[in-house]
Amino acid sequence: MNDATKDDIIFYPAIDERRERQLEPSVEILSQSGSPYFFSPGFKTSDIILEHVIKKYSNEGKKHKGFFKSDRDSLTTYFDFSKKQQMMEDADQIRKEIFSDLAMGDILACFKDAHYMYLLTRDELLSTYRDDNGDYLRINIEESFIDSNRIYGQNGMMISDDHDFSDEFQKLFFELQLLKRDVKLINCRHPMRNESLKVREVYIDILIGKSLLDRYLSAEEVVRIEILSRQLGVSSQKVLNSVSIISKLSRESREDDYIKDMVRKVSEIPREYYYVLFHDAVVFDLLSGGDADKECMTKYTDEISKRCNLDLDFKRKYIEALQKFIKSTRDIRQCLEESKVRIQSAGIIEHIYDTIDVEYSVQQGMIRR
Repeated sequence: MNDATKDDIIFYPAIDERRERQLEPSVEILSQSGSPYFFSPGFKTSDIILEHVIKKYSNEGKKHKGFFKSDRDSLTTYFDFSKKQQMMEDADQIRKEIFSDLAMGDILACFKDAHYMYLLTRDELLSTYRDDNGDYLRINIEESFIDSNRIYGQNGMMISDDHDFSDEFQKLFFELQLLKRDVKLINCRHPMRNESLKVREVYIDILIGKSLLDRYLSAEEVVRIEILSRQLGVSSQKVLNSVSIISKLSRESREDDYIKDMVRKVSEIPREYYYVLFHDAVVFDLLSGGDADKECMTKYTDEISKRCNLDLDFKRKYIEALQKFIKSTRDIRQCLEESKVRIQSAGIIEHIYDTIDVEYSVQQGMIRR
């Protein structure tokens, strides 16, 4: 944070009043960008972002009636507040009788295994499961994780077991958990940082368009959008406005027309950043759906590369190398997450993270030599 003169301060409205009621209007000036702007700490869990993340799990076409009798592995989502009245009686009864402080609008999804009901909000996992003291399970998403159908605290200590979570439920839990984590900006500078604000906003719009091609967002895409936006000094309100506008365009347009309209913006980006844009688009391809082993780029990214007239041999080799790099980082992250179960020491884990930071800095130096 940094002080600025009154004339420099740009005020943006609160995104989530429950979270930001006490937030003082301020300007965040990062070393990566000289532009004053405000990026909301509640950006990733704002309604419009949650809506597009949960869309992937939407139960459109599913009937709530008989859900628990016929499809035990399904996840029922309730993000559409206008349809909350359709919430199944089982879930609503549990909300009223056990978790009376929950408002109907707080519940994002519910799931039931053979024995217990589970409710997910943007902050918590709640369940009819009771521990040895007879207390109902209620944990903060950001302070826990799931492994082998057991729930653990961040210190690696098991909170509860004997669950039967579906893959769909665990994926949504992980995505909500990722949205709750703070973004830690590393000491790097995006090549686009010195361009005008208008050009930087167009750059972000093109990448948001890439992310919304499938009409939903993954949590990893949201985190990446926040990282790039904060590096480039683009406000969170501008990003949310873009998500809203571009999402509507995606819904109402044929795919080819949508891609053509979005990629046309490439002409507003200086030519010396074309390879940089291609890099960021490829990374979003690899983040989409959590698949870092795709064999080819999406139609959207391919259209960007054609408009930029990029070298064909470079594209092929660069994508292959980037796939391996992204996959290696995922493998390391997964290894560290799993190690929390066995290494029940926050200090040890923190030192491992520091070691990884040093290793990537060394590798960065080797790349640039």
